[in-house]
Amino acid sequence: MHMEQMKAVEDDRTWEISGNLSVLPNYSEFKRAVHSVHSRFEFMFGKEIMDKHPLLIDNATCGSGYTPIITPVLGRYLIIKLNIENFSDRERIIFQVSHELCHYVFYSYLGLNRAQADDREEGICSGMSLCFMKLHSADFDNWCKYIQHHDNLAYRSGYDFANKVEFDLQKFSKELKNVLQAMSNNEYGEKVS
Repeated sequence: MHMEQMKAVEDDRTWEISGNLSVLPNYSEFKRAVHSVHSRFEFMFGKEIMDKHPLLIDNATCGSGYTPIITPVLGRYLIIKLNIENFSDRERIIFQVSHELCHYVFYSYLGLNRAQADDREEGICSGMSLCFMKLHSADFDNWCKYIQHHDNLAYRSGYDFANKVEFDLQKFSKELKNVLQAMSNNEYGEKVS
């Protein structure tokens, strides 16, 4: 990331997509999908939560390590690294961005120095992705099967969490707010910064 990009993000306490991606094929489709998901999160959780920490959204390259992932950097901002091979694959973009932005919401409620995501959080974030797929995918059943049979057992629990609210995004976000409020009040007995 260029220092001037991060400075702009920090000054505005907002988010942006890495400018390095703009030269890639189908970037405009990628950008529209990312903006669509971020706008929905802002509607559900509010601007204060979605602008709490500066955020840069980037895409992984070969040898980037585990992706997709959200990582706090220097206790000041967050970077989301996606794993999108084809920027015209709108469903995959929405799936990954919604999962990682769900983690961002956890960071907004609990702070950048909080403990790493646990199994419950991974399940919740996978459930969030399924709620988005219900709205945006013609192949919703296959996304459900993908989560239900995921190698990581924590991700599988996302299906149950989303199914409990009938994959309704508004109901899901309300449930998530309740979970986060309880965590920020330390009702789960966890370390919260």
